[in-house]
Amino acid sequence: EWRPFQIAFILMNLSSTINRTDPLNENVELIWFPTGGGKTEAYLGLAAFAIILRRLQNSDDAGTQVLMRYTLRLLTSQQFQRASGLACALDHIRLREKERRGVDMGDTPISIGLWVGGANTPNTNKLAATALNEATDPRKSYQFVLQRCPWCGAQMGPVKVGANRNLVKGIRKRGSDVIFH
Repeated sequence: EWRPFQIAFILMNLSSTINRTDPLNENVELIWFPTGGGKTEAYLGLAAFAIILRRLQNSDDAGTQVLMRYTLRLLTSQQFQRASGLACALDHIRLREKERRGVDMGDTPISIGLWVGGANTPNTNKLAATALNEATDPRKSYQFVLQRCPWCGAQMGPVKVGANRNLVKGIRKRGSDVIFH
C-alpha cells in the first residue's frame, strides 16, 4: 500500500524527472519522516520511474540513472539490499515486456552497484574473487554486503559444512567476474 505522501512526492517530481529543462530541477527535495515512515519507498518509486523512462526513451542508454548517498555504513548496506530488490524487479519487467509486448528496453540488464570503500567490501573483480575464495574458510570474515538474495530472500554467502569449510551459496565466479545469483 502506498501512503499519500509517497504518491505526492512521486507526482510532484514527475515533471522535473521527465523534462530536464523544468525550472524545478534547480530544487532539492527533502523527505522528512520518522524511521519506518516510508521515505525509501517514495524515492525508490521515483527512481523506478526514471530508470524505466530512460530505457523506453533510448533502449541503448544503460548508464547510471540514480545515485544514492548515505552517511552511515549500516544504513548504506540496508538500503543497498532494498534497492537491489528494485533492480531485480525492474530487470524482470524489462525482460517480461520485451517478451510479452515487444517493448524494447535494451539488452543490457538493469543493475546496481555499491561503492563504500575497500575497507567494507571488495572494490575490484580480483579482490572479489579473492573474497569469494576466502568465504569458504570459516576463520575469515564475509566481505560482501548481500546476505540475502534480493529477488527471493534466500540466504547468500557462507554456510558452515564442516569444522574447516564453508559452502558459499548464491555467489560464483564467471570468467573474471563474481556473480550473485
